[in-house]
Amino acid sequence: MGIRRLVDEIEEKPVRELANEVGSFGDDRVAGAVEEFARRWHHGVKHLTTDLKEIDGRLQQTIRAYAGNEQRVIDMLSEINQEKLDD
Repeated sequence: MGIRRLVDEIEEKPVRELANEVGSFGDDRVAGAVEEFARRWHHGVKHLTTDLKEIDGRLQQTIRAYAGNEQRVIDMLSEINQEKLDD
């Protein structure tokens, strides 16, 4: 699973939405605990997704840099090979 897909899935249905369903837990103590968990979890996941997006961006830059360097090496080797064939 790619980083972007993971972030999209996390953002699609955040855990904090559990707080909207608190009444379905019956007991007020359980509902309160779930609400508190959802609030804290959302806060942590928000920071995590921000970090994951930053990592994804940096990985994409690295991929582009490697691809560019690889292409330059291929071009140089092709040129050297062509020079050898022309001799």
